[in-house]
Amino acid sequence: MNNISKKTQAKILRLRYLDEKYNFVSYGKEDGKSVFLADVYDGNQGFIVYGHQMFDEVKASKYALGVDTGCVYGNKLSAAIFTDTQNQEFAIVQTNSLTGY
Repeated sequence: MNNISKKTQAKILRLRYLDEKYNFVSYGKEDGKSVFLADVYDGNQGFIVYGHQMFDEVKASKYALGVDTGCVYGNKLSAAIFTDTQNQEFAIVQTNSLTGY
């Protein structure tokens, strides 16, 4: 991200949804027609692992992996351990409490 302006970096870090024409939707402005980015991401920038979008369980898409399972809210802490990055092979490790550290 070194060649990207700080403003663009901030926008990317908050990017979660696209509109029906696949234009970026500002954080908090998504609606019923908005599409979650990871669901339509085509892998053109490689496989991505993301957080800051909580799910009950790890969300695996073809080219993306959402690992935020809400530890800060008392839910599970999740991590992906990649055994083969070329083939995107990974295992998910979770703990149900912070005492698992």
